[in-house]
Amino acid sequence: MPALSELAIAFLVLGATSFGGLWAAMVRIERVLVDQHSWVTRAELSQLVTLATLVPGPTFVALGGMMGYRLRGLRGAAVCIAALLLPSSVAIVVLMWVLPATWIAAGLGMVGRAVGIAVAGLLLGTALNTATRTPQPARGMPLAVVAAALMILGVPTLVVIIGGLIAGRFLLPVPDPQAPKEAP
Repeated sequence: MPALSELAIAFLVLGATSFGGLWAAMVRIERVLVDQHSWVTRAELSQLVTLATLVPGPTFVALGGMMGYRLRGLRGAAVCIAALLLPSSVAIVVLMWVLPATWIAAGLGMVGRAVGIAVAGLLLGTALNTATRTPQPARGMPLAVVAAALMILGVPTLVVIIGGLIAGRFLLPVPDPQAPKEAP
C-alpha cells in the first residue's frame, strides 16, 4: 500500500503533465499507475476507467478519486483529487493575476487552436497505442486518422466525436456476442 505522500507526488505529476483530459492522457496514466508503481493491473485500471466515466463530472478527477480510495480509502481519494487539481488551479490563478484581461481574451482563440491540435495528436497517439494491442489493429485506424485530421482542421470536437460514433457504427464490424472467443 503506497504512502499518502507517494500518491500525492504521483498524482501531482499526472495533474501537471497530462493535457486533454483522461483519454488523451491514458497512456501516461497507465505508465505511471501500472508500469512505474504497479498499484493496479491493466485490467483493474480499465475497470476503474469504465466506472469513472459513469460518474458525473470530469472523468480524470473521478479516476483519481477512485484510485486513491482503492489504495488508501477516503484520505487517499482526497489526496489524489487535490493533487490532480492543484497544478491547473495554480496555473489559472497565476495567469489571471499576471496577464491583463485584454491579453487573455485576445490569446484564447490562438491558445485554444494550439491546444486543440495538441489534443488531436495525443488522441491519435492513444488510438495508435491502443490499436497495436488489439487482435485486429488496423480496423479503426483510418477512422482515428480522419478524426485527428478533422480536429486539426478546426472541426468542433463534439462534431468529430458524434461523427466518429456514427461512422464507426456503420463502418466497423460489430462482434457477435454468440461467437466463440479466440484464445489470446
